[in-house]
Amino acid sequence: MQHAEIPEQQIKLIQGIYRKSSSAIKVDKKIKEYFHRKTGVRQGCILSSYLVCLVLEAAMSLSLKDIEAGIELNGTPVNYLRFADDIGLLARSEPELQDITTKIDETSRKFGA
Repeated sequence: MQHAEIPEQQIKLIQGIYRKSSSAIKVDKKIKEYFHRKTGVRQGCILSSYLVCLVLEAAMSLSLKDIEAGIELNGTPVNYLRFADDIGLLARSEPELQDITTKIDETSRKFGA
């Protein structure tokens, strides 16, 4: 969230919401034992889609900031396109596509993905 320049106070507020969140599984109309989650967003939370987009944008930006791979559209280099939860990677060759994929994988692991 710091990468997206979100104020520290708002980051702490969001962390507080997620810090002690727990989940349970419902089987045959009975709620089983609650457990604490370490990753992910809360289902139905109004912030969930926003937080996913923030993390995705940060991961993609950090992954590809120094990569010269991709194609040119109107003189602008483009190496990925995103729409909702879909990502299309763009490259001129298979090895270039593998480089992009590897870099995204390495960076995403730092985010817990």
